[in-house]
Amino acid sequence: NTADINTIQGTYPIKPTFTTDPETHTRCTPGSEFVGIVKESASSQEGLQPGRLVLPRTVGLGSWCSSLPPLPAHHFIPVSAITDDPEPPIEALLAMQVNPSTALVMLEKFGGAGLRRGDVVVLTA
Repeated sequence: NTADINTIQGTYPIKPTFTTDPETHTRCTPGSEFVGIVKESASSQEGLQPGRLVLPRTVGLGSWCSSLPPLPAHHFIPVSAITDDPEPPIEALLAMQVNPSTALVMLEKFGGAGLRRGDVVVLTA
């Protein structure tokens, strides 16, 4: 993901501190996009029970790792809140995190005003 590489390079608008402090557990592992599985939860929020799929609501949680430390529920959105599909394709969940908003911005900034119902737009990275 280009945004992750740019974050590491320091050229992305979000500039985390890359340190590890064993006392405060302050850390920065690159990566913002992922589909996670709740291991345990103290939250009563629907969809955040163990075994449920979640997406990050917060940028920079560190998806370049195998697991995250315990984090507050507000950092996640339950997949069940965005689809009724009991087994949504992981690829589709990953693609919907950044790609749709990127496409919207590109269309708004670079000529989407001329589109009409039924037009097709092809975007590629």
